[in-house]
Amino acid sequence: MTHSISAQVLSAQEIPPQTITSGAAINGTGVDMQSYSGVAFHIQIGAITGAGTLAARLEEDTVSNFASATNIANAALVNVTNTTPNNVMILEVWRPTKRYVRCVITQAANTVVASVISTRFRKSGLLPPTQAASQRVVVQAN
Repeated sequence: MTHSISAQVLSAQEIPPQTITSGAAINGTGVDMQSYSGVAFHIQIGAITGAGTLAARLEEDTVSNFASATNIANAALVNVTNTTPNNVMILEVWRPTKRYVRCVITQAANTVVASVISTRFRKSGLLPPTQAASQRVVVQAN
C-alpha cells in the first residue's frame, strides 16, 4: 500500500486559469462521482480589478452534459471582493445526490483572474485512481 496523496485522490483541472470579464459565467467541465464519496473544488482567485466581485456555486446532474443541472444547497461562495484577491477558496460536497458535479464561477463586475481544480476523494474499489495522461505525479521514495 502506498501512502502518497496521488494514490488516494483524483485531481483535474475544472476551469483553466483565465481572466473573467463582467457578467461572464464560466462552467466547469464537471466530474464523474461514481465510486467517490466526496469532491473539493479549489478556486484560485488572482487579481480582482476595481470593485469586482466573484461568485461560485456547485451544480449536479444525472448526465455529464449538465442539461438539467441544479444547484447544490449550501455549496456557494457569494461576493468575494477585491479585499480578498490572491487567495484560495474551497467548496466541498460529500456524497452528492447525483452522479455528476461541476463548479460554476461568475464575475459580477470588472474582471478577475481565476481557475478551479477539482479533487475527488474517498474512492471505493480499486486504488490508486487512474490519473489523466496529461498529469505528472512525482513521488519521492525514502
